[in-house]
Amino acid sequence: MRRLWMIVIGFVLLVAVSGCGTKRISESGKEEIILLCADGGGNLQEIIVEFNKQSDRYEVVLEMPQVTDIDSVKSYVNTRVVSKDVPDLLMSSYIYFESFMEDKIVEDLSTYLKKSDIVKEEDYIGAVIAPFKKEQALYGIPTSFSVTTLGCRSDKVNGDNGWDMEDFLTYLEECPEVEFEWDGNHFGILQHCLRYGVESFVDFDAKSCDFDGEEFKTLLRRIKELKRPDYSYCENWADLLQEETDVIFDYYISDFFEIQSKEAALGENINIVGFPSADGSRKNRLNPENILGIVSKSKNKDGAWAFFEFYMSHLDSYFDKIQEFPVNEKLFTDKLQTAMEKDEQPKTYAIAGAEVIPVYELTTKQADRLRRVIDESEPFPQWKNRLILLILDEANYYLSDSKTLEEVTNIIQSRAEIYLQEYLCY
Repeated sequence: MRRLWMIVIGFVLLVAVSGCGTKRISESGKEEIILLCADGGGNLQEIIVEFNKQSDRYEVVLEMPQVTDIDSVKSYVNTRVVSKDVPDLLMSSYIYFESFMEDKIVEDLSTYLKKSDIVKEEDYIGAVIAPFKKEQALYGIPTSFSVTTLGCRSDKVNGDNGWDMEDFLTYLEECPEVEFEWDGNHFGILQHCLRYGVESFVDFDAKSCDFDGEEFKTLLRRIKELKRPDYSYCENWADLLQEETDVIFDYYISDFFEIQSKEAALGENINIVGFPSADGSRKNRLNPENILGIVSKSKNKDGAWAFFEFYMSHLDSYFDKIQEFPVNEKLFTDKLQTAMEKDEQPKTYAIAGAEVIPVYELTTKQADRLRRVIDESEPFPQWKNRLILLILDEANYYLSDSKTLEEVTNIIQSRAEIYLQEYLCY
């Protein structure tokens, strides 16, 4: 009898550890898989319906929080993943998925990938999945992406080779008439400098900074002395594009003809200079979307992976409806080749004022230029954004003449040191 009880107790412990017996069963009798989509989703619902129809074992249920601001969404997800009814899959844009990785809410997919004949890491564009890798682990795979960068129309800028903060500020000092579509005021100029140039003042490995030194003080002085408007958006932007005025614009690249369309509308001397950087290399912001991962505490990881494989292998039929690039390397290459195929009809149209300009197939040079922009792109993580917002918050007191330069830089140095030591997580 004692041995029987030991067997029963052992079985109960095994069930508790493995999660067996806790799988949700839907009304149709299938094992229920919850996919929590924090934002985005694209054609997610359509693929879920398709999966549920063909699966005899699993049924995926889509859950979307009815909140939109960042803190509320994160709070909602954090509450759900520790609940009794924990979701099995998580999908979101990079702005959220970064924190899911930091908090170990999603697990490493490497084990699943090694066993899979359907989904392989090498199937995806390296630059786009790189943000979701830590050493040998891969925590999520995005399905689409876009790139945000800075473009300009000027012979005084060195082509597509990028610029550092010195180049950027010198250009603005020599060309005070240059107009920005967005963030052309003093605050915006500083933001442009810090986005990929904050490394000039911070050693992230040592968690140390130098915001009360002469280099940062000089940066603030030079920006404040620039003759810039006080508005953040240029209301007569459309008119300026039809003139010969030097302009710097936010360049959102999400389809194969975006660069060609801009050239058709604004002239062939369009440069993709990127955001100013610490080392002068071109920096473009990568925007990965619809990143899918498996929840670490999922009670049905086999079912979660079954949908993961189905989802990743059934995206090709939906990408004509998505206004972004596919992350799958083959799908991207196929669509790029299609964009380069000659056709008597225009591929798309560019708008230049009242003029509608037909845009035809990409040349090899244009295709190579697009691929280079993508390969040079990297995301803008929230841990870095929080530091930059802290700097901007205090620096604005100097830019608006509310505090002296010494006061502001001392406060920034103090707050940044605390952030780097206590709050920085990357």
